[in-house]
Amino acid sequence: MADRVPGGAKSTKTWNYIAIGSGITLGVALIVYIVLMVAKKKESNAPAASYRKSRLVTDLDTEKQARAALAGSKPTIVFIYADWCGFCKRAEPVFAELAKDPAYAHITMLKLNSTKAAALGAEKGIRGFPAFLVNWGNVTTMEGYKPKADMEAFLKTAKSAAGGVRMGNARGGVVTESGAKAALSGASPVVVFLSADWCGFCKKLMPLWEEAAASGKFTHVNMMRIDAKDAATLVKEQGITGFPVLLSNKGERKYIGYRPKDKLEELLAAVGAS
Repeated sequence: MADRVPGGAKSTKTWNYIAIGSGITLGVALIVYIVLMVAKKKESNAPAASYRKSRLVTDLDTEKQARAALAGSKPTIVFIYADWCGFCKRAEPVFAELAKDPAYAHITMLKLNSTKAAALGAEKGIRGFPAFLVNWGNVTTMEGYKPKADMEAFLKTAKSAAGGVRMGNARGGVVTESGAKAALSGASPVVVFLSADWCGFCKKLMPLWEEAAASGKFTHVNMMRIDAKDAATLVKEQGITGFPVLLSNKGERKYIGYRPKDKLEELLAAVGAS
């Protein structure tokens, strides 16, 4: 005699169903595992996402680094901020996000704390933060918070240096009257080019000025330019009656009239050596 399993054939059939169900579950799990592993391998071999190809904002340690970057031929923007500035804190994530965008990979994007940029801020006439210094176009200094759309529109005005477009240079670029005055009263060698829209000799001198600013030969001289209509007080104080005029805080201090390339370079070299 032998004991029978309760349920007999019916129980055996139930166990068979359980076994089959378990096998299906394990099979599905194995398939899912294989699919996930294949997907992971494909992801690791795939090209990096666009944001990985772009660079982040570089924090500068000194204003000397900012000057050097702005004096270069590559489009550059320097974000000057203050720790206490609420609008700077709003501008920072916008600036960082744009730095990750490959559409602006041709632009060098930098940050500098205002405590390390006192002289540079004075030269550029910066009166509030955030401030942005650039080395292209006619406006080389911007102040105040800019929403993302406005910042993007501005960055799009910077063409790639590789595209053969000559950039405006911040060292020879436009400044405010207060910035020019501050620079002229400082100790660092400076030359301010005062021009007028109607002045033929000013237009003749302009390309020579820009060439000298971009040459890298006069990095020891802070070169800046201002239109006479934006410097009425300075023009009056200096007794200027004709243009172009080059003002300096070294040497003769005031140089009147057009100068050919060799004479302009000679003047800049002399100011730098003073």
